[in-house]
Parts: sequence; structure tokens; C-alpha cells
Amino acid sequence: MRIACTCVRVILLVATIAVPALSFVKRAEAQDIETLKFYCFKPSEKSLELAFHSCSLIIKEVGKRRADIGNAYAIRAAINQSRGQRAAALADIEEAIKLYSAQAELYAIRGNIKRSLGDNSGYEQDWKKARQLNSLLKHGQSIGMPTLK
Repeated sequence: MRIACTCVRVILLVATIAVPALSFVKRAEAQDIETLKFYCFKPSEKSLELAFHSCSLIIKEVGKRRADIGNAYAIRAAINQSRGQRAAALADIEEAIKLYSAQAELYAIRGNIKRSLGDNSGYEQDWKKARQLNSLLKHGQSIGMPTLK
């Protein structure tokens, strides 16, 4: 009985080590929030899929802090935009704006997404709001990810 139990533990350990990072993130639990935040909040070109799934988990299952969820939505919006999934990007950035309605950069990002969808009126309105909140923003400039607190 003891040998069988040890064999099962070894098999589980090997299976755990062999699982790719993406699979790990998809099955992550609440105690892995720091790992998820690492992959979500510092995406690279090579790990966009991993970042996307990490952000999705923070939003759906793990995120307890408003800032974590807001950042995850904003980053996932950027990833969706880079993939050409503009409607999904728009939906995500709107969720971030619901959490952080006073964050100028979010309106600028949404404006840029709307422009890519052909909504020039929405683009102008969002940039007007962004400049009201932060007069240093230049119309149409490329916006990096804001740090939400």
C-alpha cells in the first residue's frame, strides 16, 4: 500500500512538472494570484497567450482587489487589440473604465480602439474626455498601460 501511494505521488509530481505553463495558468487557484499577476501584468510578445489567460483568470476567478481586475481588463484589451479582436478589446476596456472612470489613459485607449472600428465620433468623444482628465495627453498619441491603484 505504501509503495502504491508513493508511485502515485511520483506520477503526480512528474505530471505537474511536465504540464506547460499555459495549462498551469488555466488551472490556477486563488493562492497563485502572484504568479497570475506576474504573467498578466508583464506580458511579452512571446507570452501573449499566457498573459491573456492569466488576465482572464484574475478577472473571472481569482481577482480580489479592484486594481488587479482593472489592470487585467486593460491589459487583456491591449492583447485583444494586438490580435485584431477589436470588439473584445472594446468590451474589456469598457469594463476597466467602469472600475476606473477617472483614469484618462483608459479613455484614450478606448478612443483608439473605437477609431480602429471606424467610430470616429466615439474616438473624438473619448479623447476629449481623456484630455479633460489629463491635459498632458496629446490627441491620438499611442498610450501605454496605466497603473491602476
